[in-house]
Amino acid sequence: MMENRFMEKAQLLLKNRDTVGKCFMLSESSVELAGAAVFTMRGKEATAEGIKSAKHLLHSKVGMFSDIRLYGEEIFICMTASQDDPEEYLQRAISAYDCLKEKFFWSTYLPFAAFSIAQDFPEEEYEGIASRARLIYDEMKDRHPFLTGEEDSPLCVMMAVSERDSSLVTDDDEKCYRILEGDFFDKNSVQMLSHILALQEGDAESKCARTMELFEKMREANLKFGSGYELCSLGYLAMSGRDSDVLVSEMSEMDGWLKEQKGFGFLSMTTKAQRLMIEGMLLRDDGRGDSVQAAAVTGMVAMVIMEEIILYSIICCTAVTTVTNTN
Repeated sequence: MMENRFMEKAQLLLKNRDTVGKCFMLSESSVELAGAAVFTMRGKEATAEGIKSAKHLLHSKVGMFSDIRLYGEEIFICMTASQDDPEEYLQRAISAYDCLKEKFFWSTYLPFAAFSIAQDFPEEEYEGIASRARLIYDEMKDRHPFLTGEEDSPLCVMMAVSERDSSLVTDDDEKCYRILEGDFFDKNSVQMLSHILALQEGDAESKCARTMELFEKMREANLKFGSGYELCSLGYLAMSGRDSDVLVSEMSEMDGWLKEQKGFGFLSMTTKAQRLMIEGMLLRDDGRGDSVQAAAVTGMVAMVIMEEIILYSIICCTAVTTVTNTN
């Protein structure tokens, strides 16, 4: 039987998905799910009025050809709607995006980082964050010129706002990559996983061993994470510091319940990978809500950026047909 705190979050997710779906009726199910997760991870209930107001606000402030509207617009609308002061928050997010764009020029992922840091940092810090992120990116590009690309930019921002020293983070990042590169075919995804692990205290060997232990135990329990975008979610969950057997048990219970719900079962458009990533977010969050302040070595903003990257990954993992949807 799923614990009450997880049941409440799972039920809130379903309620928010229905509300978001009614507001974005032409969007894919993955977009509805990602938008619902934005509210759920903040412990809030979505309202159609709030989403529609945020949509109007975003359209009045952001041009239709901006990356903010071209890639993941629904998520940014939901992020704006979930704030206590949507208009002030959106203005900060736009300012953060402008600063990041000056350093990274173009990336479909940059808006996710901008909307994340806007939640916890004042505008006067955006330029410094963008500059530090660019230095980290350049060092990463020197080490892996063919692997490093636009998808790494928000993770560099994540490293830039981390409480860990940037040189330690980049060195740890490289060690994690060297350890894990032989375990997965998609080297770009391995690099993204390494970025996430590098933010946690501890030696690279132990962090990678824990991640692979969780990966194998999930596979044995028929909860196998893929080796593409899903690795971000695996690293995010492994960083929780919780016992891997407990995590597998909790995810198994949540997965068993969730796939029986409308929109998550065998004939739904939600893939098993998407479902597992959402479950990982709900378990990793474990009741954080708005009341818990920045804590742990990585800082809350880094965690929020990770969440937004996972939400974008959920959209990227959309199934082509229900035939290939192996629930």
